[in-house]
Amino acid sequence: GAAERAYRLLRAAEAQAGWDRGGGGARPASEFASGVSSDAVDRGGSDVFDRSMHPHNRMYQVMLQICAATHRKEDLSRSMAIAFEVYDRMISAGIEPNPRTFELMYVSVRNFLDRHPEEEGQGLMQGVFKRASKHGVTRGELMRRQREFYGGRSKFQRKKFPC
Repeated sequence: GAAERAYRLLRAAEAQAGWDRGGGGARPASEFASGVSSDAVDRGGSDVFDRSMHPHNRMYQVMLQICAATHRKEDLSRSMAIAFEVYDRMISAGIEPNPRTFELMYVSVRNFLDRHPEEEGQGLMQGVFKRASKHGVTRGELMRRQREFYGGRSKFQRKKFPC
């Protein structure tokens, strides 16, 4: 789907910038809780790429938006995996995620769980909440921001987080 194509573009930009980390295949849901750390440089700016194709914060945010906008059932699992991988790559590149980063990750997981109710969602959601808390974004703030932006709760939220 679109997330997979955009992810290949991100990896190409990272490789051109000398940030190639190899791998990049889909990870099973049980591995989403692990984190990655490394160092690199945030290129900043308002375009998706700067002139030399160096990826920067805006490019990662666009990738997460594509993942959050994915709704085809057959693409949701890979799209959600890509959202977690994009986050890991942001951290590896030294790019500080903002609350919107976690909102988009949350929506990717929520979309997956809405279409795959048989999956265990608590662990996947905890993966998002754990990453957000490392950057000062509380679970309550994330849920509130998500509700304000997306207007309402998903089927998964109503079932697993009644409040």
